[in-house]
Amino acid sequence: MKFGICTGFENIGLLEELGYDFLEGSVQKAATMDEEEFESLRKIVNQSSIKCDVCNLFFPVAIKAVGPEANKKELEEYMKIAFERIALLGTKLVVIGSGRSRTVPEGWSMEKGLEQFAWAMKTAGDEGQKHGITVTVEHLPGTSTNTLTSFKEALKFVKELNHPNVKMMVDYGHVKTMKEDINNLLEGEGYILHLHIRNSKNGAFPLDENEDDYEELFDILKRIYYQGRVSIEAFTDDLKEDAARSLKVLKELVR
Repeated sequence: MKFGICTGFENIGLLEELGYDFLEGSVQKAATMDEEEFESLRKIVNQSSIKCDVCNLFFPVAIKAVGPEANKKELEEYMKIAFERIALLGTKLVVIGSGRSRTVPEGWSMEKGLEQFAWAMKTAGDEGQKHGITVTVEHLPGTSTNTLTSFKEALKFVKELNHPNVKMMVDYGHVKTMKEDINNLLEGEGYILHLHIRNSKNGAFPLDENEDDYEELFDILKRIYYQGRVSIEAFTDDLKEDAARSLKVLKELVR
């Protein structure tokens, strides 16, 4: 497995120094920079031995994928720019959570909303494919959105979508928050291509193998022959210290 951290692009040098394999950055940040800012970012990434293999935070809040404000032309134009730019940063996979963008508003049918989101994911899958970037759908907690709020529900959505370039990711913290049966992940063999992890009890970096049910998670990952990337998505007051400790913990867990 390869290990990375969800963090600002400016921290790529630190992650490289600590021995991480990649940085997981923000799609919307890269997509909305002016040309000068983006070229500066591109130079920083090019100078590093690691790249932004994964990006998340896909849609800006102002861009709606569902509801009456969803605009197909706006979505297509945004996705074209987004995929073009992150491809230049070495991105191979994107995580699409974007809870606010995919929340079905009051007065709008859930069926219609999911149809709209399906169109957006197919469009993202097509656009990503042009650049060799795989799209993954993130299941989110009910506090973030009202669509696809469990791994099982999101997996069903992806299977029904049946797009060759749209797969699944797992967020361990969301599984625990929603009190979902961790064994549901067994149904995702062949679909799960990425993982987010944090201490589900306090949202912090994983700093001890025994502070959470990490062994149970990694046992399931082994059972489905998962060999993909793992990103820490967590809070920290000391990135350097916590990142160094977490990398040791993760490497122990995959042994």
